[in-house]
Amino acid sequence: MHIYLIFLLMCFLKYINAEHTLNVNKNNNIILFKPTKQPFYINKARYRESINSFFVLNFKPGTYTVSEKPYSQFSGSISYGNKLLKNTILKNNKWTMIDTVNFKLIKKNTVNILSTISLNYKHSDVVYKLIHNNEIIEISDNLNKLFTKIYDKGHHTITLLGKSNDIVCVCPTFEDGYLNSYQLAIWWSKSENNNENKTIHIKNKEILQNMIILNSTKNISDNNNYNTVSVIESKNINLPKLNFVNYFNFEKIIKI
Repeated sequence: MHIYLIFLLMCFLKYINAEHTLNVNKNNNIILFKPTKQPFYINKARYRESINSFFVLNFKPGTYTVSEKPYSQFSGSISYGNKLLKNTILKNNKWTMIDTVNFKLIKKNTVNILSTISLNYKHSDVVYKLIHNNEIIEISDNLNKLFTKIYDKGHHTITLLGKSNDIVCVCPTFEDGYLNSYQLAIWWSKSENNNENKTIHIKNKEILQNMIILNSTKNISDNNNYNTVSVIESKNINLPKLNFVNYFNFEKIIKI
């Protein structure tokens, strides 16, 4: 019996520490993840967006190690929210902007919109609203969703707002930086020609708390041997300035 329990423990440890190889090229530069366990790593680095039910990143070509296999992969152009994990206070039952993203289409196209929020502390009820230009996409107390919409060429703005009767802090900087998070992102394929609007509902997942993690702000560069690194943007990598923790060496980034 004792040996059997040790065997089960070894299998469990192997499962939680398992890594997967991800090969990225120009045909799969945008990668959507649906984490089922925490912490989630990419090349030994951790991203604050990874505690959400879903999160998406843009990778440059290369080989990466990831905690779990991608949920989906795309090729195209991506834009992230302008606020990049800044804190927002919701109060007085007034609509307050959490994040917004601007983009321009040179032709009619199918656009994927990811809206996801994780507030893992006791708080009052929150209602969220997602808007395209002046048109409401959805109002809900759970906007952890991936939408697929058809938009005409031109300038577009997607805005995520929230409101609460009490004071609620949408604060990714709270505690170690891995308790609360959100992400607003849009992407489209240059060859996409799908005329169907879709919505994927994302279920909340349990988040491991009280993790001892370094907290720093960084992006990803071609340099290795970082511990707490500032993210460096380049023409070949389209990542926002994210907060992540790197315990060991890290290389490049991932795709959806």
